[in-house]
Formats: sequence, C-alpha cells, structure tokens
Amino acid sequence: ERFNKENLYVKRGLALAPIKYAMSAATGYTARVTMHPDGSVLVEHSGSELGQGINVKQAQVAAQTLGCDLSVISVAPVSSRISTLPTGGSTTSEGNAASVRLACEKLKALSKDTITVPISASATYTGDQVEPDILPGSSSDSSSSYPVQYECFGAAI
Repeated sequence: ERFNKENLYVKRGLALAPIKYAMSAATGYTARVTMHPDGSVLVEHSGSELGQGINVKQAQVAAQTLGCDLSVISVAPVSSRISTLPTGGSTTSEGNAASVRLACEKLKALSKDTITVPISASATYTGDQVEPDILPGSSSDSSSSYPVQYECFGAAI
C-alpha cells in the first residue's frame, strides 16, 4: 500500500484475466504409417510436438492398433508433406490419433502376408469414422450439426 500511495502512475497489486479459447471438432488431420520389412513402423502425422506429448500419444495409438510393441514405433517430425493444419488445444491430439488409427487399420489390411518392401497407408480423419461422443467438441444430439464449436474457459492471476 505504501508503494501505491507514493507513486501516482505506477501501482502494484494482483490482476485477474479471464481467457476464452474457441475450439472445434478435430477434423482434417492426416497421418501416414509405414511398415518396414524389419518390423519397424514409422508414423507421420499433422500435429506439431510442442512438448505436450503428441508424438508419444500417436506412437501409442499405432502400437495398440497394430498390436506391436511400442519400441518398434518411431514418429517423424512434423512436415508440410502431411498437413499444414495448426496445432492448438486437445483436438489436435485427438484428431491425429483418429487419423493414425485409421491409417494403421488400412495398413493391417494391406500387410496380411509377410512384407518384403516398405508399405504405407494414409488417412485423414473427417469426423464421421468414429462414434461422435469420443472427441472433444462433438455431440450425439441429432438436432445439432457436426462438428460443434465449443469454448474452453480459464483465468490467470
């Protein structure tokens, strides 16, 4: 209080700032999964790893879908060859996970026999390949249009 009394224009104290971040359903994200003859798998997806663990999540989805050990999965750095969508909020992680799962399912269908050359499968998640309630921003209410816009709210001190 003393500082504020002694300084006419500069004050000290606490401030509260509300925030709002508009989100929409996770659609348009793309993934390419390549299986090599040695059993290794390369995952490429359209999300940027910013320290949030998106690459680990995509590797886990690929390992679970393909039924292989996580140690054989590697994730390539983001590239404009795959997509140029922005990374933001939880929908990026979920949309890419859906794309990786779809690409892995295609790859499983292609690799029923022993492979001798690398094979790849790509997929783009469009929002209609899974049950609508499993992704943020989705709605199973038949009166609403899919995708649904929603907001995340928070506060910073």
